[in-house]
Amino acid sequence: MLLKRPIVVGTLVGGPAFVAALYFFIKAIGLAWTGAGDNAFPFMLSAGLFVLYGSTVTVAVTGVQARGARLSEELDSTRKAFEDETLRRRTLAGEVELLSAMRDVSRIVNDEASLEDMLSAVARVLDELLHAEEIIIFNRPEQAGDSEPIVVLYKSADEIRFRGKVHANLDRLMASQCMVTRSLLRRSEGEALTSCAPLIADGEVIGALQMTTTIPGGREERTRAADKLEQALMDIGKHVALALKTISLARTATRDKLTGLTNRGGFQRDIEVFFSRCLQSRQKIALIMADIDHFKCVNDTHGHQAGDVVLTGVAAMVIKNMRKYDTAYRYGGEEIAIITSRSGIEGARVLAERLRRDVERASFTVAEKGKPLKATISLGVAEFRQGMETPQDLIAEADKALYAAKTAGRNRVQFAGDAPESS
Repeated sequence: MLLKRPIVVGTLVGGPAFVAALYFFIKAIGLAWTGAGDNAFPFMLSAGLFVLYGSTVTVAVTGVQARGARLSEELDSTRKAFEDETLRRRTLAGEVELLSAMRDVSRIVNDEASLEDMLSAVARVLDELLHAEEIIIFNRPEQAGDSEPIVVLYKSADEIRFRGKVHANLDRLMASQCMVTRSLLRRSEGEALTSCAPLIADGEVIGALQMTTTIPGGREERTRAADKLEQALMDIGKHVALALKTISLARTATRDKLTGLTNRGGFQRDIEVFFSRCLQSRQKIALIMADIDHFKCVNDTHGHQAGDVVLTGVAAMVIKNMRKYDTAYRYGGEEIAIITSRSGIEGARVLAERLRRDVERASFTVAEKGKPLKATISLGVAEFRQGMETPQDLIAEADKALYAAKTAGRNRVQFAGDAPESS
């Protein structure tokens, strides 16, 4: 610390000269005192020269050290200003990235896309923003008294899943508590961090957004990084909540109230999306058109209430048998359409035959009608193939196959281009 003070350094450097000057001065006084004044003159001269030398050295060194100290202070100030500017730029870049992510999420819900496409886009935005190892979007429980949140999106480094109940290896409790308390929750284990933010839209808790990531570094560094990530999680969560609510409202608007299936408008929207995807990437999709046999007879003989029971019962079986990438629609009246993606004609074949068999074996009980009713369905199946130009081409082939199934005796599955099959 002493070496950083210019006056001290100057004194240390000039000090020996002053000591020498003092020595010669005392020597000269001693000679003068004893009467040898002529011999004292050289000593007095030497003392003066050493004083002059010491003063000059002290002043020079002090000045150099003072300039060095000023330069050091200026350098420290410049370094601090640079660090502050770097931090400011990083903060600004983070804010820009967050705003960009918010804009992307807002755009997603305005696009004409399926729920999976929307969730995939949301997952991509979250992944780019949070760089998390695991991202989960939960919906609140659908049934009153059900404490188990619904996973609408699960994204990890090597997989992405949609819909379905929470898997056993996922943390359902943290999401439940987050939705109940309406506050962000954090769990840290060493460098591992799991944070869960409530998804609130228009004052209503509709789910939770949970991320798991690894933050290296010391404790204080990890805490600062976690705070920053969680703030981003909360901010983007507001827009994810609005996106999910918009999607939910859109699905409600296109949902048939009687059967719970998506209505004809939703079918037209989705078939356009799936067909466009096939044209671009040659993805496999198939269309199943199903119709309840003699449905008009059921209505005329047993009444429309009985017809509703049969229709809703068949729709429930369709929903029960739907696989991960299947979507079902009430196409019109007693006709149901099912789009199967990623499984091709073989997957559609298995699903269609299973539905036909389940409906044939089922009984439909109508209140105050006594004996349960029986019903069957006919199904036509068509697959996207090269040469089709519009979704109507696919729909026309499936309808043609359905008509062939009806003509061949009903209660059967007919494939486009095939001869009628026996039941």
